[in-house]
Amino acid sequence: MEIDRNRNVGITSIIKNCASISYDKALIALNAGWNSRSDTEEGYFNFCVPFNMLLGFCEDYKCVIVNARHELLLIRSRKDYNCLVGNPVMEPEIKLFKVQWRMSHVALKEINKLSILRALESGRYLSINFRSWDLYEYPLLQNTTKYSWTVKTATQLEKLRNVIFALQRMSRDVSTFDDCNLRNVKIYLNSEFYPYDDLNLNFGKKKYAVLFDMYARFHKAYRINCF
Repeated sequence: MEIDRNRNVGITSIIKNCASISYDKALIALNAGWNSRSDTEEGYFNFCVPFNMLLGFCEDYKCVIVNARHELLLIRSRKDYNCLVGNPVMEPEIKLFKVQWRMSHVALKEINKLSILRALESGRYLSINFRSWDLYEYPLLQNTTKYSWTVKTATQLEKLRNVIFALQRMSRDVSTFDDCNLRNVKIYLNSEFYPYDDLNLNFGKKKYAVLFDMYARFHKAYRINCF
């Protein structure tokens, strides 16, 4: 049974972690390649990425998984032109020499092992609660000052908790996002819309304090609601 998946891992993980990762964890994540400065020079690279940066299951589920076969599927793009900047003229190329999956193994005491074996023999299901992320892209945005985008979420049992909106110029560094002279944004969910007031943004005059306040509120709520 498939537990969790992440489509377009690079953009999804960057958007999610920019809005949720704390400052101290961002420093630790430098070893995972989490760096705001893009290095376009030739050379070797090596990093260790914790799965909690890529999958919601690994971020929230803290229990031991017993008697289950683990399988990780990594699907790589056919081309590497978007690995640094969204410009195929550069013809960038990445060669992977080794990919290793490191997993912790837990040795149980006899009394705990007996309790788990009894639970397995009973045949009851063990629930796994975690948050999942989903990415919706619109690569060909029209050159207009106002646009309405209809997004249909998957019909799952889980309810939509948060929405993160981001704009990006594909001809630039794909690890950063742009304001694109954004003035206002609203999300309409059934008969309600968020936020209630207009944002009245102006990045040229540095009028974006309300966005930072929204980011701070999301960051706090996301950490509190951890399972």
